[in-house]
Amino acid sequence: MATTNAAIARSVTPPEILATARALVDPVREGAADRDRDRTYPYEQLQLVRDSGLEALLVPEEYGGMGGTYMDEVRVVGILAEGDSSVAQIFHVHGTGVEICTQVAPPELKRRFHEATVAKECRWSNAYSELGTKNIFEYSVKLAPEGDGFRLSGRKFYCTGSLGADVMYVTAVIGGTDQLRLVLLDTNAEGVTIQDDWDGMGQIGTASGSTVLDNVRVEAHQVVEMGGMANAESLFGPLGQLSFSAIHVGIAKAAWHDGLEYSRTKTRPWVHSGVDDARDDPIVQIRVGEMRTWLDASDTMQERALDAMADSWADPSAESRARASVATSQAKAFSTEAGLKVCEMLFQVCGSAATLRARGFDRHWRNLRTLSLHDPADYKHKLVGDYYLTGNLPPVTAYT
Repeated sequence: MATTNAAIARSVTPPEILATARALVDPVREGAADRDRDRTYPYEQLQLVRDSGLEALLVPEEYGGMGGTYMDEVRVVGILAEGDSSVAQIFHVHGTGVEICTQVAPPELKRRFHEATVAKECRWSNAYSELGTKNIFEYSVKLAPEGDGFRLSGRKFYCTGSLGADVMYVTAVIGGTDQLRLVLLDTNAEGVTIQDDWDGMGQIGTASGSTVLDNVRVEAHQVVEMGGMANAESLFGPLGQLSFSAIHVGIAKAAWHDGLEYSRTKTRPWVHSGVDDARDDPIVQIRVGEMRTWLDASDTMQERALDAMADSWADPSAESRARASVATSQAKAFSTEAGLKVCEMLFQVCGSAATLRARGFDRHWRNLRTLSLHDPADYKHKLVGDYYLTGNLPPVTAYT
């Protein structure tokens, strides 16, 4: 189906939003290698994002927010990733929380959280996933009914952004049933303990560690169902997947930035190259050209997926949602493979001195490899193949 004029209009992110995000790249990039090396949470950089007003990007205009689209959110995430991919991932998780609030929170909580976000007093985190269950859709955290509310108990992991968050969305099962619910929870609630125990090799500044929930009192209005987010037209899954893809591309651009600057100013030409300046070294030129080609191809795949998302945004249907999911899966798988190539080629371009820990260039590959394992790229290719071979629409989940 051809992209409609309405979809084109909605797919174009307002230039002022892009300019605001772009102005943050250099300040957010500053000290990123040191934070990675020291395992430091980016409090100051996140405050810059908050001060910019971008945390209200997805807050509807009726609550004083920007009323941005999913396409706007993805593009801002990608730009922030050029500065610091940990900041970008935390921003993505926040945006997800804002959208969850819009879709499923009861009116009084929706107004409270959205107005606090606009007032620059509310950042979302998540306590969604767990360690030790049989698969990602099984949960051990329980909600025990108590009077007119519940008690929430258990342990979560991969709680990205938790150290600097004001509120989080928590998945839990009502005790004695298989009913899954989402709890909208203040991080300072009694019984909530956030542990800074994320020790992954990449995305070190995301605080994606544990949240311990010890008999936390939860009021009934804080417990919501998620059914509406999994309808046949929902773009919530592609939003998350394409945001991750945007971070992949942003990381690769950060590697390109570092590699290009280093090769221009510090790389020595190889002794057999016959030149005196690394910029004239034919092998360096080949590799730099290859890196840029992978980057531009990734950007193109990303924009293609954003166009498909915009098409579905303007004309919602199961079929248009499927096309957005397929294009997003292609972009995510491609950005994984292309991004890893770019991050590795940095060292071919720059040489052995670029591996010194003081440079911090290895963080780009570690960050992308870590983030890309959020879900397997092979299953993205499978989803695409299944769609074209059989016409089967992708399932509606947070991963598709």
